[in-house]
Amino acid sequence: MEDPYFFNIFENLTTGISFNSPSEIFGVFIGIFLFVATLAAIIVFVVAGINYITAQGKDEQTTKAKLMMVYSLVGLVVIALTYQFVGAVIQFSQSSI
Repeated sequence: MEDPYFFNIFENLTTGISFNSPSEIFGVFIGIFLFVATLAAIIVFVVAGINYITAQGKDEQTTKAKLMMVYSLVGLVVIALTYQFVGAVIQFSQSSI
């Protein structure tokens, strides 16, 4: 199933940007934002894992690393829900009532 509003970002950037509606522009900006946010959450999770490994059993550092992991996973869930919500809003805005 083709995703009509997010995954054509790179295609639009390489072939020249041409948008047919404001919702497409909105979709591209949201898609870029969600991509960057996902990348940041994954980087935070990896850094937290490294901090956990290098904590050497110190309770304060392991607790801090575990919290970083939990927060980054919650962030990824929020990003996924936002992706679905924005997709539904864009599809609704493009449909005729």
